[in-house]
Amino acid sequence: MELLEYQAKELFKTVGIPILPSLTIKNPRNLKQLQIPYPVVLKSQVRSGGRGKAGGVRFVANTIDAIAAARSIFNLSILGEYPEVILAEAHYNIERELFLAVVLDYNLQRPVLLGSAWGGMNIDSLLANLQQVVVEDKFSLFYARRLTAHMGLSGQLVCSVSDILAKMFRLFQERDLD
Repeated sequence: MELLEYQAKELFKTVGIPILPSLTIKNPRNLKQLQIPYPVVLKSQVRSGGRGKAGGVRFVANTIDAIAAARSIFNLSILGEYPEVILAEAHYNIERELFLAVVLDYNLQRPVLLGSAWGGMNIDSLLANLQQVVVEDKFSLFYARRLTAHMGLSGQLVCSVSDILAKMFRLFQERDLD
């Protein structure tokens, strides 16, 4: 099952993974009724990475800029795909961005937790710092905490990230996601 970002965030919300306030936009005019305070981030919803570098992610400060940016994003092909919807999301001043994933390793025939303390658009940095933990048996927080240790996380981040990984793993199992 391939999910767009907004669809994944809807699933995250169902299991209590925190997400930023957001709204899907099918027409740039809908931004006039946007209930999220500016500034916002507009994100092309296509099934490929590199959206930011391709121009599919725009930060906007007001409605006029948002409508213009949305028109541009709707007309932007990213790897041959045009978005049917755009995600308008609250802008958040982050201190740090992490990368987390749960995937199935087909060779091992086991789920694997992936994490990098260097998330964001710089894929080279993310991959250079990517850590993994194979889930050998029934999932427990032990696996999530092991991954956070490999990522170099400490303090409250260990508990927060472990909790999110546990919820992600639950979705992975219950919804047959990868």
